[in-house]
Amino acid sequence: MKKSLLFACLTFTGCTKSMHTVKYAGDDFSHTSSMCLDALLVNMDENNCSYTSMKAGDGILTVHCETKAPEEENFWIDNKFFIVPTTPDADVIGAVPICIDYNFGVYVPIEAESTEGQINE
Repeated sequence: MKKSLLFACLTFTGCTKSMHTVKYAGDDFSHTSSMCLDALLVNMDENNCSYTSMKAGDGILTVHCETKAPEEENFWIDNKFFIVPTTPDADVIGAVPICIDYNFGVYVPIEAESTEGQINE
């Protein structure tokens, strides 16, 4: 009896592990291959960004909060972020890195008016 109860507990424990959800990103959050990009999206979600815009061009993915609560002011929802593949010689002109992992670097413009990132190789 004890062995069958132990076996049942161990069997069902594996099933419940897959039911974990990300607190701020929600049930439908799809992980990327980048811890930095995932962290950016989760922080934007936590700070009430209801729609995240992603636009690709010239080797840079630009991410920013398109729809937010009007009274909210926050680093994560007020800035544009540039996502660049991690390479030894890549540098984004006019932006500073806030996170770099094995796959991507996340950069934020130095000036609030800067909306275009350029890769300096």
